[in-house]
Amino acid sequence: DIVLIEENINSQNYNLELPSNFDAQGFPALDYLLFGISDSKELIIAQLSTETYSEYLSDLVTRLVMLTETVTADWANGYSDEFINNDGSSATASTDKLVNDFLFYYEKFFRAGKVGIPAGVFSGSKISSAVEAPYSAVYSKTLFLEGLAAVQNFFNGKHFGAGTSGVSLKAYLDFVRTQNNGADIAMDITDQWISAASKAQVVSDNFKNQVETDNAKMLELYDELQKAVVTLKVDMMQALNIQVDFIDADGD
Repeated sequence: DIVLIEENINSQNYNLELPSNFDAQGFPALDYLLFGISDSKELIIAQLSTETYSEYLSDLVTRLVMLTETVTADWANGYSDEFINNDGSSATASTDKLVNDFLFYYEKFFRAGKVGIPAGVFSGSKISSAVEAPYSAVYSKTLFLEGLAAVQNFFNGKHFGAGTSGVSLKAYLDFVRTQNNGADIAMDITDQWISAASKAQVVSDNFKNQVETDNAKMLELYDELQKAVVTLKVDMMQALNIQVDFIDADGD
């Protein structure tokens, strides 16, 4: 919310903890401040050099760091044990909730947020301004590929900051493979993501320009991502005996 961001900066009277300010912070707000307050890099630097703008930018970064540290500290100081002990197979068990949240991220924020919505899949008309980080859209594909890598790493159980992998959705799907008539669901999912990555290579680094000049390539990329939804949401969830706990209107 550009208007709210500018009001906060001008008034110097804001509380970033209030829900009313959720749209004036986070990475989208950083995108606007660092790349969107002017078309000129020199003017952006000059603006951010003023006390009011620099203080607001600093406050946004400080809050991002604080929230991250809070989550990390909670996990290290007891919640990890609570999470692990909440085992079993039910809608409230940790594994069920985690897998559902992973699926929700893939379907809503990755597939739809990064590609489908700006390409107009759900609205019937393309919305180039809805790409991720619209003020620095030259990094669109970089952000997309980072998101795809994160999805793949989670699925494969890749350890953070290391090259090794451990317990994962892929490992469990391999374990129950004989119970699913030998169907290699994990390989089907992986192959589909490889196909999506291949489609991404012919898309511009700037998704905003891609939508405006040749949206067909964005739609083709979306289709490849969508094919994985079916395997994840139906085949994987059935194999793991996990119920989907969210409702969508995408017609999947």
